[in-house]
Amino acid sequence: MLVTTAENMLDRADVGAERVLITGASGGVGLAAVQLAHRRGAEVIGVSSPAKAQAVRDAGAAQVIDRAEHPVEVLGERSVDVVLDIVGGNG
Repeated sequence: MLVTTAENMLDRADVGAERVLITGASGGVGLAAVQLAHRRGAEVIGVSSPAKAQAVRDAGAAQVIDRAEHPVEVLGERSVDVVLDIVGGNG
């Protein structure tokens, strides 16, 4: 189910060889999305806690941003092509 959810998100966003930011990258769906996006040729940037950052890298992320940091402040404006928001919610 996790892989299916991640694959559906990637298909809907038509992810290929873009630069992709994935929030919640250390969770089940997030890790599946990291792996699948990496296999599609995307440069993956994951958002995760520092404690789980290595697992996200091991799954295929080129870079991991601490979830306490703001991605635009770290990466700059217009620095990614696609954002997969696994976490969602307010904020």
